[in-house]
This record gives sequence, structure tokens and C-alpha cells, in this order.
Amino acid sequence: MARYVWSKIISRFGSVGVLSKISDLLESWAFSPWQKNGKILWNVALLTTFWVFWKERNTRLFRVLVKSPDYVYINVVVLTIACVRALPSFRFVLVDDLWWGWSEACMDSELRPLVAQVWDPPREGFFKLNFDGSSFRNLGPAAVGGLLRDYVEETCWAFLFPTGIADSNEAEITAVHEGVRLIDPSILDK
Repeated sequence: MARYVWSKIISRFGSVGVLSKISDLLESWAFSPWQKNGKILWNVALLTTFWVFWKERNTRLFRVLVKSPDYVYINVVVLTIACVRALPSFRFVLVDDLWWGWSEACMDSELRPLVAQVWDPPREGFFKLNFDGSSFRNLGPAAVGGLLRDYVEETCWAFLFPTGIADSNEAEITAVHEGVRLIDPSILDK
């Protein structure tokens, strides 16, 4: 299990290969070729991996529960992201940037800053339908939602509901379809 998790963690940094000994890992801890944010991320990833392994060891010994290697790996990734997001140099880094890979975070001196999204109201007499659809994992439980707002930014109508099992693209398309289909025409007449 440990070799599998370590190899997946190392691959998140853009490296391929498996460490044969723990001494190789500790040596790599002292020498990381990355810039400031990369070194911070590498150190946090190593510490969280050791922490999760220690917790897993205790769970197996004292509770006789065994979790899958993928479960342990996801715990390492989530804990690492939570820890680095608490640090000042990662405060404005998008969670998505950290979730999908760490190699870019290690190579860039400055990570992409968080950009504020601004909602533009429609012209007077018009409405704007904002919608979103998402799914858990590539194919999993999905949900859609949306808001209909007028030119004075007042919410006239909203919807939110699960749609079953779908991928993210299907959820987005369902959000558009359901948003247009479910609007009560009497709202648009005001």
C-alpha cells in the first residue's frame, strides 16, 4: 500500500518512478529542485503522507479496519491541499489548481491569483438565467441549479435538484435544459 501511495504522490509532482528505500525519499526531502511554493508543497505533502500512514497503521492495529490504497491516497491529497491553503503563499491559489496536479505549482514562482467574478445584470426589461451543473467524479451523482434575475439584480426564480448519475458535461447541459424548461412564463411578463 505504501509504495502505491508514494508513487501516486510523486507522480502529482510530475515525476515518474518508485522509490526503492525510505532513505531515498528522505534524501529527496532535503533536495527538491522547485522554487519556494514547490518546496513548501513538497514538504507539506511528505508530512501529510507520513501522518496519514501513521493514522492508517493505528486504524489497522487497534480497530482492525483496512482502507483501500486509493482511499489512503485521497486522504493524503485532501489533507495536503487543506494544509497548504492555510499558508499565506497559497491563500489565493484555486483549489482546482491544487487538486488536478502539483507539478505546475512547483515550477511557477507565482501561482495564478484568484480572480473575482462579477455578475453583469441584463439590460432594463430583460432577465438573465445563470445556471450550473456538476457531478461527483467523472461519472457520479449529479445536480443542477440556477437563478433567474432581473435588471435590478433581484432574484425572480431559482431551482436546485439532483439529476441522478451523470458526468459533468451532461450535468451542465441538463442545467441549461431544465432552466429554460422550468421557467414559469408569468414571471417574464412582469
